[in-house]
Amino acid sequence: MKTAEKLGIIGTTISIFGIGFGWGVFPWLIRMQIGRVSLSPGSETREFWEKIPFPIDFKIHIFNITNHVEVQNEGKIPNLQEIGPYYYKEWKEKSEMIDYENDDSITFFMKNTWFDNKEKTLPLTGDEMVIIPNPILVGLITAAEREKKGVLPMINKAIPILFNKPDSVFLKIKVYDLLFGGIIFNCTTKDFSASAVCAVLKKEAPFLETVSRSVFKFSILNQKNGTEEPLKLQIKRGIKDYTEVGKVIGANGKNKLTNWRGRPCNNLEGTDGTIFPSDISEHQDIWSFNLELCRSIPAKFVRKSEYKGIPAFRYNVTIGDTSTDPSLKCLCINDTFCWKKGAMELLKCSGLPVVATLPHFYDSHEDFLNGVKGLSPNEENHSIFFDIEPMTGTPLYAKKRIQFSFPLGKINKIDLTKNLPDTLLPFLWVEESIELPDYLIDKLNSELFRILQFLDVIKWVITLFGAGVVSGGVGLYYKEKNSLPITPTSSATSKKIDNPTDKTTTHELGHTNFGYIN
Repeated sequence: MKTAEKLGIIGTTISIFGIGFGWGVFPWLIRMQIGRVSLSPGSETREFWEKIPFPIDFKIHIFNITNHVEVQNEGKIPNLQEIGPYYYKEWKEKSEMIDYENDDSITFFMKNTWFDNKEKTLPLTGDEMVIIPNPILVGLITAAEREKKGVLPMINKAIPILFNKPDSVFLKIKVYDLLFGGIIFNCTTKDFSASAVCAVLKKEAPFLETVSRSVFKFSILNQKNGTEEPLKLQIKRGIKDYTEVGKVIGANGKNKLTNWRGRPCNNLEGTDGTIFPSDISEHQDIWSFNLELCRSIPAKFVRKSEYKGIPAFRYNVTIGDTSTDPSLKCLCINDTFCWKKGAMELLKCSGLPVVATLPHFYDSHEDFLNGVKGLSPNEENHSIFFDIEPMTGTPLYAKKRIQFSFPLGKINKIDLTKNLPDTLLPFLWVEESIELPDYLIDKLNSELFRILQFLDVIKWVITLFGAGVVSGGVGLYYKEKNSLPITPTSSATSKKIDNPTDKTTTHELGHTNFGYIN
């Protein structure tokens, strides 16, 4: 009996230990250890954060306007032809990093460098001719209409001088020149109106690249290629408090942005977008700061997913609706005009009055799509999403896509716009795609998931071993119970038992020691 009881107690204790530690303590300890990631100088995480050790796939799609004459002269709906993609290898790194021990932070600039990926781009070469809205001309007119309506008559006089007597707001250009070569803008003039416009552009158009004192050019990538972004970010290193790693706390020396009309649009939320928190719950949003949009933006949990055998959470990102969401009203142009669902203007961000949406106006107001022809929005090709390993916060697979469009329409006092249709005209869209390389997948597996698999086996072995000990104790208990013999007191007693009518028998039966009777 005592041996069986001891086995039962020991087995139960082992099983409870296996269940408690296997399903509770072990996972907690692992999460705690994994979660203690920081941007400590010299650490592997810091090196990865400083420069992503593999190139990101970068693609550009250009929209060619096939009926630009009818659009310009008759106000017809623009018909779009998508040209691309043009592939590039993009390297992302941080520069001018300074560590601050007092508040456990680091400041830095982002720097992107693009290299041709001609093999993937084929059969396209970059020599293709496209017709697009002239970004300098349309940008100048739109920005003035937004900010300085009083200078519109002056701009109208300056346009023939600065743009060589154009008969259209559209421009025919080689794709390579649009992306890298540049659109030349010559301010060599003695005309008062043209000189005044050039003076404003020199001061307020950071998107223009200086060629000489009076000559500038505009391109999509050349000015940004291998150069620092103008915004200096400050984030937490997570050495003192690992839960704050990557958290953005400053931009250009201030604890909030100044681009927008107020809070919460100017608030800095989440990480810098290249490092994410660990131990993520599917019930929480993941915030990050987006340099292209000059704002912090949340990613929403969609579903559980998997990437190369690793369990993941899928999140997606949308632009939002400035016209209906009270928290986004601060992104509106003014008190009377907000872009409809899925669009936000970037004049206060980039200095160029382009409007950001998802490609092909996916997840945007139907009016945008109805204003042009040739688009086919769908989730697979035009959404923003990423798969993230929730325990470590490691991004496994992601696609970030943004479309840039120009507002088009009649603007009072600008002759070239008098017949233009009122529409949002797509210009181009870009995609950054990241897939964690196999060697890093193997590293993640060896350092995390194989340990988890080992512990998963261990917890079952401990639990089942404990259950086995309990079963052995129970079996021993019944075996001992069944094996005890029946010991009669005497033959006389047996005879008396055979006679149930004998009163003496009944009396003596009460004092008979039978032991254990089966």
